[in-house]
Amino acid sequence: HPSQSILYAILSCDEKRLFGIIQPHASEHQLTSYDLNLVLHYVDSQTALPPQGGEGGHHELWYPLCLPRLSSSGFVHCYTTRMGFDFGRQSQNQNSGRANGNGGRSGSGSGSGDLKLTLISQEPSTEEFQALQRTAREIR
Repeated sequence: HPSQSILYAILSCDEKRLFGIIQPHASEHQLTSYDLNLVLHYVDSQTALPPQGGEGGHHELWYPLCLPRLSSSGFVHCYTTRMGFDFGRQSQNQNSGRANGNGGRSGSGSGSGDLKLTLISQEPSTEEFQALQRTAREIR
């Protein structure tokens, strides 16, 4: 069962692109674009989270993060993992029969669509990490 303490769930791709977000309906509890950009930038800049199948590092992160527009006096705790699906490679594979060989996209696009899941909670415990890890496995 999913962790009951998840505040937000964010699906993103490389280069800080938002794919989807689940958040509370009440506007005072929604992430502002400023806080959302902080999350996306932090996740995208992590070298400890290599592309799925990449060498070294880990495929999940657990970290505190201050989202100043949500609460400037505290931290949320984020769990991020790669979902094992690369939209860039999928698109290239589906379009490999086209004349230009790259599906009409410019550049190689290597890893440019790597899907990441970030689950955000207020709980900093080991048990919460494990609960978010299980939730991510269920989603995957």
